[in-house]
Formats: sequence, structure tokens, C-alpha cells
Amino acid sequence: ITVIPNSSEFASFRKELHKRIKLLSPLCDVSVAYEDEDRIKLEYRNCPHCEALIALGLPELAAQACNSDWDIAEKNAEKWDFERHHQIGTGDGFCDHTYIRKTLGP
Repeated sequence: ITVIPNSSEFASFRKELHKRIKLLSPLCDVSVAYEDEDRIKLEYRNCPHCEALIALGLPELAAQACNSDWDIAEKNAEKWDFERHHQIGTGDGFCDHTYIRKTLGP
């Protein structure tokens, strides 16, 4: 994930996510489900990591495959919030990743 100095650079962050979607397209079916000035929601319709772990008979690891998303979110907590309500690794049909700009203080 692109590092931005503060939440006022959220537009740059969104732009970089669009570039990453293009890079991931050969591996993942990912698209922007919603976007506005303060939010971008991505939907992943497949996950090669989870699919490989499940195929190897390790579904319990598939559920852990995306924990790093939360680590990244924690490191950027002053800039944006992260939400995920669906996860392929836990049996959902898709993953959603929503990034929400933190409001600037007074």
C-alpha cells in the first residue's frame, strides 16, 4: 500500500490503488465498487493466496492469509480507516477492502 504523509494526500492514495488494480488484474478479479473523495471500496472476486491454501488442504491458513491488511491499516490509522466485512478466506464469495480518509483536525 502506498504511504502518504497525511490524510490530505488521500487522492494520491486512491490513484495508486487504481494502478495496483491494473497490476493485479492478471491474478485477481478486483474492481472499484465505490469511490468518492473520502472513500474507496475494492472488491476482490477471487484470491490466489486463499485458493492455493485451500487447494493444499489448509483452509485454516486461508482465513489468516489477509491479516497483514489489518497490520497495514494499523500503521496508517492516523490517515485512513480500513473496513472489511467479507473475506474469501473465511468462506465469503468475495473480499471487500474499504479505505476511508480520516478527517483533518481543526
